[in-house]
Amino acid sequence: MAYVNGELIGELPRQPALGKLEYSIRLIQNNAETTIPENPVVIRYKDNVPLILLSLHILAMFSAMLLSTRAGLETFRKEPDLKKFTFWTIGFLTFGGFIMGAIVLKYAFGLYWTGFPLGTDLTDNKTLLSWIMWVLASVMIFKSAKPKIWIVAASTITLLIFLIPHSLVP
Repeated sequence: MAYVNGELIGELPRQPALGKLEYSIRLIQNNAETTIPENPVVIRYKDNVPLILLSLHILAMFSAMLLSTRAGLETFRKEPDLKKFTFWTIGFLTFGGFIMGAIVLKYAFGLYWTGFPLGTDLTDNKTLLSWIMWVLASVMIFKSAKPKIWIVAASTITLLIFLIPHSLVP
């Protein structure tokens, strides 16, 4: 840190993907010390992701959410087409979360998967939970006397999962 033209100037070193810096500024003058901010700031680093890949990932995940919601609403129809919306939801979750999500994660952090069982990343785990719920719902379309309950449960859980903010890799 340097004092130049009446300003304190400092630089933080660039970190590799998954790198993390935790810092605060400590000012000392006349035996008085101030730390700004009181709690350290954490900066996490990632590498660039090609826009087309990121766009495909985001579009597929939003489509999965839209289809999930549509599948849930489909249960209110007199003659619902549960299979169509369930399998489209699973398809978009698979493509957007597991295929494009893994590719985006590899570009950003150098890893393909950071959720269970390899890690604890919230976003990967949310995707996995949603996908499992939809696969279970798809099985119950054929096995359960009341498949609508399973579709509503999968749709509701997916909606709740999408309300959780996107996370960072630990």
